[in-house]
Amino acid sequence: MRSKILYFLIAIAVLSSCRSQKAVVITTPEEVIKTEVLPTWQTGDVATTTGRVTMTYNGRRATLDAHVRLKRDDVVQVQFSYSMIITIQVGTMELTKDEFLFLNRIHRQYTRAPYAEVDGFLNKDINFENVQSMFWGDGEGQRPSQLQLALPVSGKLLKANFVFDEWGKDESWQTRTQFNEQRFDKVSLEQMMQTIINM
Repeated sequence: MRSKILYFLIAIAVLSSCRSQKAVVITTPEEVIKTEVLPTWQTGDVATTTGRVTMTYNGRRATLDAHVRLKRDDVVQVQFSYSMIITIQVGTMELTKDEFLFLNRIHRQYTRAPYAEVDGFLNKDINFENVQSMFWGDGEGQRPSQLQLALPVSGKLLKANFVFDEWGKDESWQTRTQFNEQRFDKVSLEQMMQTIINM
């Protein structure tokens, strides 16, 4: 009998202690802090866009339509065209890891050489990696809506101001510009820019 009374008293004590304890309230903040994860471009990623570019060189200026195609760690390709009633393809600028190509289809001229042999690319800050980084927008974590490039050419500064439309993805283009070198004259980069800017 005493053991039953003892168990009964212990049970009452436990229940009363549970009732006397305060409930633990867990609160969650009303504002959730979100961290933005910036994209990491992978080798082989592709991106394309259209837009316009205004080039200034030796006191002259020209504005052309631009079609930009990128393949990460492989090529930066910009096709230039002029549109009025019809669209005329003016030329192409193409940068790979090994060389620079500037093609003028209207006057059948081209400049192609390793960077060390192209006047203006002797500056160590102007190379494929840096130009690629600007077009991909590595510093901002997203591809740019505008881009400004400046390139010293024979003591004069070539400025190219790009304004881009929305970026997309197209894997169907040729990553290397095709043309018959025998039908084009090889010229210096300075001659090339003088011809394009005076069109």
